[in-house]
Amino acid sequence: MNTSSTDGPTAPRGGERSGQRLRQALAVLVTLLVVTSGFVAFVAAPVAAQTGPDVLGGQTVEGALRITVDQGNLAVARYQSSSWVRQYYSDDSSDTVLYAGGTVYDIPGGGTADADGIELTVAEQSMSGDTIVTRFEPAGSTGIQLVQRVSYTGTQQFFDLTWEVENTGSSTATGLRLLNGKDTYLAGGDNGEGFWNPGIATIGVAKEVGNERQQLTMSGLPGSEPFNHQSNSYSSVQDSLEAGALTGIVDTSNHDNGYALEWRRSSLAAGDTWTVRAREGFAKSSVIVDSPGAVSSSGDPVNLQFDVTNVGDTQTAVSFATDGPSGWTVSTPGGIDLDGGATEPVTVTATPPESVGSGSYDITLTADTETSTFSAVARVDIAADGESRQVRRPARFSVIDSSISPDEVEIGENITVTVTVENSGDRAGTYIGLLSADNRLIETQMPRVAPDETATLTYEFALNRPGGYYIQSRAHVLGRVTVTPLREPSATVETDRQRPNRVEAALRDPQPGRPVFVAFPFTNTSDESGVHLDSLNVTVDRRTDTVVTVEQSGRPQNDEPPVAGGTREFSFFTIDVESAGNVTDAGFTFTIQKRLYKEFIDETDPAAGTALFRYDPESGTWERFEMELIGETDNAYRFRGSTPGFSTFAVGAAGTEFDLRDVRLASETITAGDDARIRATVANDGDRNGTYTAVLRVDGDRRTSRDVFVPAGESRNVQFRETFQEPGEYAITLDNVSAGTLTVEAAATPTPEPTPTPTEEPEPTDTPTESGSSTPTETDDGTPATTASDGQPGFALVTALLALLGAALLSARRRD
Repeated sequence: MNTSSTDGPTAPRGGERSGQRLRQALAVLVTLLVVTSGFVAFVAAPVAAQTGPDVLGGQTVEGALRITVDQGNLAVARYQSSSWVRQYYSDDSSDTVLYAGGTVYDIPGGGTADADGIELTVAEQSMSGDTIVTRFEPAGSTGIQLVQRVSYTGTQQFFDLTWEVENTGSSTATGLRLLNGKDTYLAGGDNGEGFWNPGIATIGVAKEVGNERQQLTMSGLPGSEPFNHQSNSYSSVQDSLEAGALTGIVDTSNHDNGYALEWRRSSLAAGDTWTVRAREGFAKSSVIVDSPGAVSSSGDPVNLQFDVTNVGDTQTAVSFATDGPSGWTVSTPGGIDLDGGATEPVTVTATPPESVGSGSYDITLTADTETSTFSAVARVDIAADGESRQVRRPARFSVIDSSISPDEVEIGENITVTVTVENSGDRAGTYIGLLSADNRLIETQMPRVAPDETATLTYEFALNRPGGYYIQSRAHVLGRVTVTPLREPSATVETDRQRPNRVEAALRDPQPGRPVFVAFPFTNTSDESGVHLDSLNVTVDRRTDTVVTVEQSGRPQNDEPPVAGGTREFSFFTIDVESAGNVTDAGFTFTIQKRLYKEFIDETDPAAGTALFRYDPESGTWERFEMELIGETDNAYRFRGSTPGFSTFAVGAAGTEFDLRDVRLASETITAGDDARIRATVANDGDRNGTYTAVLRVDGDRRTSRDVFVPAGESRNVQFRETFQEPGEYAITLDNVSAGTLTVEAAATPTPEPTPTPTEEPEPTDTPTESGSSTPTETDDGTPATTASDGQPGFALVTALLALLGAALLSARRRD
């Protein structure tokens, strides 16, 4: 057998060439498919800016803070008793507002402090060391850009806020305002007492926690003194933020608190930056320093006496630093421990250099505590040779008159104290008016008083525990107040023997303006529910006999709906008053057995865990009201509540906080006889699971309701279907939130069809009908369902490539 060889590979036969071409085509098409798929995935994937969240602090040390910043929104928690306790109502209960060009811009949020202005767009958020920086896009067309910096170090009990407002436009901006507000939740509770300390430009909220008085404060740092302030109900603060202007109102009673500070700048040139600095933190004390003013010297050393006052109510350690002109020798006082409400003089010796010339020289004393810093400046005037200057004495204050009225009150009754002080110095000064009861600080007032002038300070407050109290203005004892328990009821009470849970109280000849107290002898119902309605107080405006009927039971008496918010109801009571228009004020007290708290309520804060609701018959909803813990026994807690009107009340364990969002009609126009669909989203913004009862109303009339279980921090959709037979327009609301106006059109009258002529039906054939077509289905939210490729870039190209692959295979086979 002869064999032959060639220099190259053996040439393929016809079938082999076709197979080779087919494999090459397949390789090219597979490569194109892989590249195309990667391109589609790249196009479909969004690129998100880094906007958080970022976290500062977080060390598990008592009093330390954990600060979370997410898209510029702050959430602050404090480590207390081995757990983290939030200090704002929710994770987005803070808001920063920029007022520029006549428009309110605010940091995106939507929480209980949100201003509901035009949202600023977050451009970028980053963290470097102990600072989180959030940069926002310019506000509208104003050219004003906001940068926020949040700084926190170690385990401090305060953090610093800095806002940089830059004019990136080409012209001067005018009328700028910056506002920052919070819905406070001090020590894990909603309520607190607002206060304002003008001496240190500090707004805050305070409350008693155990045996301590805690404070959450925000201060404008030196150079950033605020234009205005506000500390009252969080809803009022929210309204002021939305308006772009604070009111200066401070509510010193116990209430659901929010607070805010406002800064203003008249103009900002193009390219310039306005920097605002604030400090927010937790404190039990703070100090201020009062300057001696100006003193004269002939060039000899001079002793300057500063007054250092602790405006808090607990002892604090104070250290000092001094500063003076170049060449001067200025002594630095040693540190002191200063009791709450106390004032102590501190002396600084300033020695000028031998060659000092005539003029005025400033000496600064700075007092530092763990939570605050305060500086004051004294002036030394040095006369020229041969001249003499009269030494002007600094401001010196003394109490020359005071009054307390009345000096015997019942629990909760207002006390008025007046204090008149005189400035016997040669210079104006600020009197620090610290009013206290048995060394517990009640209020601080700080009037400016000119030389040889007087100022009268007026304080109004109430004491909620019986006993005797010494009232003091700083170290000056003004007198003593006696607080007595609430009076016994002065009314005739009769129990319905057939219904022992129902009583009538006849108020005979009541005194206008003076409350009448009524005690209730409920027994059976309170034993079962664990709730006892103790007393009712009614104040009338004229001397007219009045009858009060009260009925207590374990369920509503008048077909009221369930209490919303996942509240666990313990007891209901209905109060009716004859001549209700005669009543100007009303309140009641009730007792809750502690056995209920073991299962349903956190005993560490019974007031926050207990809920009081009043049914509003006009709106058909339950409204939650504030109440106050006024007493405790071994087995029960005692509360006091007030009401703007009588109705049915519910007492129970507080549920969670729900927010009804995106209430809408699926279609605003339907045909008579069809169903209208109403949709909404229920968000649980609280920290408890709960069931929300959504009530559908048509033209104000209740149609139906639906219960929606929503886990804490999550949301659920709810949908109603309602049939409308009559044409017309209908106002649709879901829990008083409008879904819009529904238009119901009359159904079209059908046109009679002619009777068809019978025809011979064709014989059926075996030809198959076309298959594979489909009708779009409806998804859960009512929109037509689409195929997976709808709206996705690049899939048409993939389809074309698959068609090309099929053509290549067919061509290859034909060649074979």
